[in-house]
Amino acid sequence: MVTSTLIAVVTKRRRRRSHYPCPLLNSSLSFLLLIIFVFFGCHDCIAASSQETPPDDNNDKNNVSKLFETNQVTLDATSAAIAQRLIQRMKEVQVADAASAAAKKNDEKNDDAAKKNDDVAVVVRQSWDTLIQVLDHLASSSTSEQNNNSTIIETIHHHHLTQNEARQRALYWLSHQDTYDQKEVGIGFLHRYALAVIYFSLEGDSWNRCSSSSHSGTGSITASSPCPSDNERYLSSTSHRMWDGINGNRDDTITWLDLSNRNVYSDHFLPLEFTLLSPTLELVWISENPDLRGTIPEYIGEFTNLESLNVHKTNVGGVLPNSLYTLPKLSSLRLYRANFTGSISSNIGNMRRLKWLWIHENGFTGVVPEEMGTLKKLEGVTLHGNQFVPISIGDKMLVEKVQEKEVEEEVVEEVEEEETSKENRNLRRKL
Repeated sequence: MVTSTLIAVVTKRRRRRSHYPCPLLNSSLSFLLLIIFVFFGCHDCIAASSQETPPDDNNDKNNVSKLFETNQVTLDATSAAIAQRLIQRMKEVQVADAASAAAKKNDEKNDDAAKKNDDVAVVVRQSWDTLIQVLDHLASSSTSEQNNNSTIIETIHHHHLTQNEARQRALYWLSHQDTYDQKEVGIGFLHRYALAVIYFSLEGDSWNRCSSSSHSGTGSITASSPCPSDNERYLSSTSHRMWDGINGNRDDTITWLDLSNRNVYSDHFLPLEFTLLSPTLELVWISENPDLRGTIPEYIGEFTNLESLNVHKTNVGGVLPNSLYTLPKLSSLRLYRANFTGSISSNIGNMRRLKWLWIHENGFTGVVPEEMGTLKKLEGVTLHGNQFVPISIGDKMLVEKVQEKEVEEEVVEEVEEEETSKENRNLRRKL
């Protein structure tokens, strides 16, 4: 436990020595030879150094470019038409959001809040713009045949779909199989599409609970996983608010998404369509899925209404994105027993509503930021099982906060059980 490792030692980091592109000549060579060496010997080193590209930029470009790889994915004309309607609906929401942000900005009394909301809207527009480009790229590859996609779907009916294959399956389902009569009404249309992509992207047909009653796209009935009722199965022709682990509003917008302990599989966390849920989503639980990998994406910062994020007992890892610390309503962050690394940012002090911070048994390193001691609403924290630098006893506020709020493993389990029971009761009141 962290409380047992408190020591009054301030660690000092060694400064790295700077290195020049070429070594200094330390001999009796003439000045002329030195000049020749500098101009002809070091020139190549300097040129090579100037051509280096930061690795982060390359990774970002590669990740975006992968979204446009069609992988021989082709849409039939009907699926392409659905994709275009989705694009149109996204643009309508963007226009409405921009108008709302402009109205708030004009309110002199809320000038600071308006600027903050405008910044959030810009982030959302950037993410959605990327998705619009992806869908438009897919739609442009459509065929003129109405039902050509049925044979193509059969060829990709296998595990571990690419993101574009998952999109193709979702678009085919929406255009050819879904009979829900309200599916194209309002922003709920975007949410229904997003949930379908999530289902296929996370290998929904292999889930251990409430998978679809058939492998959509082939029409062949399969042995479904257990589910309280067929209306709660994913891809059923009821409102998606009725699907297992989902709760939402009467306009079919989603507020809760619980995919925990469902045997999901993914190497890239969640698909980009997950961002379509950002305007209204309050709870995301995708814990206890050991085959879930990837990293929490930077676009998590778009979920400005998010209150609870559970990714514990998965193989999701990597460094926490900076945008995570900007979520204004987040009260519960549970990432324990996963593969997260890096340090905890001092920006955690901005998470004023944070109540539970459970991050034990990961690979976090560095100093526990003293700003954690300023979180007045924090009720429970778990830091053990990481590689944090021992907390200095000089950080009085942080020491007191950790000593007071660190909870035992038994308490973690008790709270999890209580929260799950509460969620189940709320889900029963969907209507």
